[in-house]
Amino acid sequence: LIEWETISKRVLGESNSHLFRPPYFILTKTVLKTTRQLGYQVVMGESVGDTNPFLSLDDVKQKTESILKSWDKPYPCVLTFHDIRPITYKHLDEIVINLQNQGFRLVHFDPQRL
Repeated sequence: LIEWETISKRVLGESNSHLFRPPYFILTKTVLKTTRQLGYQVVMGESVGDTNPFLSLDDVKQKTESILKSWDKPYPCVLTFHDIRPITYKHLDEIVINLQNQGFRLVHFDPQRL
């Protein structure tokens, strides 16, 4: 995290947002301790499955719908897409439009609501 901070400050500038999503959503005692010590807020989410190379665009659309339709937690649903996967970067607009057509809204990410 300290190496990331050094690089990100140089490339992106200062930020007052200290959010951290653990890789693979694996939250360990070490991750919690380190993030707390460095002043990060841990943000979890739901993977839409786009890392699976065998899923089609329709599979990803269905998975995102399924996650949102069954969401019953008392905090907003944060969907995690991976920008290195062609299924995502080539079709994110279709995925979002599909969700909007189903009545879902995209909203500004507000870490205070987590």
